[in-house]
Amino acid sequence: MGIAKNESIRAKADYYCVIGWYLDCYTGLLKNLLIYLELVSVSGMKNDKEKKTQTLSLIIDSVRLLLDLPVAYSFLHPGTVSGKTVGACGAVTSVIGLYQLWE
Repeated sequence: MGIAKNESIRAKADYYCVIGWYLDCYTGLLKNLLIYLELVSVSGMKNDKEKKTQTLSLIIDSVRLLLDLPVAYSFLHPGTVSGKTVGACGAVTSVIGLYQLWE
């Protein structure tokens, strides 16, 4: 049961949490795109290696966010995405998240 004893309140809270997760994925992708466009337009970087490192970090984060979308969608609409797909995407996003923490 948890904190909310009323089942409808718990269901609404779950729904809004997943909506927040879904929106976080979209806004994160948008943020990464804007940072990438800024990186491309700035030609006065200290060195090309720094630019490549930042670009690689943005790509890795964007892949994580893209793979999080089907997982979040499956929580919003159960049964629309296969369990194997959700599990594979979740495992990959977890590994990417660990890599990002390690960096």
